[in-house]
Amino acid sequence: MNIAPGTARRLAAARDIAAVLLFCALVWLGGRAVLGSPYLQKERLTRREAAADIDAFFSRIDKTHPLPRAGLTPESWDGLRRAAQEEADLRLDEFGRITVRDLAYLLYKAGAGLGDANTRPLWRPRRKWKDQELKYPPFTVDYRLGKFVIDAAADGELAGEELTAIDGVPFETYIAPLLERISAADARYRRAAFCAEQGFWWDISGLLEGKQAVRLNFRLPDGKVRVKEAPLVSAWEFRRLAGTPEHVRPKLLVSRGVAWVDLPTAAYNRSWRKACDAVFAQLRRQRVSALALDLRRNAGTDARAASYLLSYLAAGAGSPARGQDEIYSGRTKLLIGPGTANAAALLAARLRALGAAELLGEESGGPRDAYSPPVTFKLPHSAMSFSVSSRKPPEPAALAVPDIILTPALLSPHKGDARAFVLERAAADIHTQKQGRQQPQSVLK
Repeated sequence: MNIAPGTARRLAAARDIAAVLLFCALVWLGGRAVLGSPYLQKERLTRREAAADIDAFFSRIDKTHPLPRAGLTPESWDGLRRAAQEEADLRLDEFGRITVRDLAYLLYKAGAGLGDANTRPLWRPRRKWKDQELKYPPFTVDYRLGKFVIDAAADGELAGEELTAIDGVPFETYIAPLLERISAADARYRRAAFCAEQGFWWDISGLLEGKQAVRLNFRLPDGKVRVKEAPLVSAWEFRRLAGTPEHVRPKLLVSRGVAWVDLPTAAYNRSWRKACDAVFAQLRRQRVSALALDLRRNAGTDARAASYLLSYLAAGAGSPARGQDEIYSGRTKLLIGPGTANAAALLAARLRALGAAELLGEESGGPRDAYSPPVTFKLPHSAMSFSVSSRKPPEPAALAVPDIILTPALLSPHKGDARAFVLERAAADIHTQKQGRQQPQSVLK
């Protein structure tokens, strides 16, 4: 094909302009990514910069957050603002600067004053797992039936025991400075949220700085309290105790005809939907008769993801609409607790109301007003991200109430393992169902 010389020149010029624009776009995006890297962010702010960031934090909440604010009066709201400024002044070093870490710590407290579980800084420290100077407690805790229980410990003797005190101070009093910085309207959810991110809270608070060991008081099953001194552990050892961070995709395990799906959170994106579709496709292929869904640590599920799950578990509910052959037809059991909040709690309550699932565990936690969805902003000087609730639904969110409360007496044959109890109950249901099908045949004979 012949192209006129003038047309060829215009095409070449358009190509060159497009190449220059593409190069400029790549340079701009690359520069933005480099400048936005946490490794290039400021570690300290001047008093003036910190004051400007605090003002920006409160001003953005004023413009975005719906009223009323968890019963806060205008006077108490202004009091939170003044308290944040005063605490920032107290944390200035000899050069009149404050660390971004300290600024985040005091802003967590200000955001928690709203009690909506969404308005809070999103700052996280850079992990230095090999830093031997970082010290953590030699245990992790879980909040069960109103008690803090040692979930894992460097000393295996402590695992499963109720933790009552550290260094002679009641444990909840010891971590009170941390609990007051966790954004939540429900005290049970606040404690569960601490357990979900306890490594972060021990790190940012510095409660254990300068210590080499802690004295632990723990209660035995017979009610007696024992005292034991335990050395602090390194960041790497604590990471091993706490386990690796949970993946947002559902994890499926199938045993004895029962499927166990651990769902710590659910982000509504293509990757998560594909993983969810694969899980239910596998349930159909293997003809799994019972499904146990663990929502005990699920406080951040997107409402659309909850609706997506609901469409697989209950006919005519959720979105998108599904054919009868796609809907899971087996028995469903949900394991819930104080850490089950927001859309996950609504999902559990909805399935129970539809008679599509049996709920086990404890009453769900989370804010009854369920402010949502949060909007993310950045502070001008520290570049710290923070989220602010933008809307309050017309009706309060319902709490999910279990059909069976998993008390220590129920779990004692399973050494306190709720998962083992639920799996055994699901397997027993399958056995009962099979016997029910076989009985009419034996009567005919």
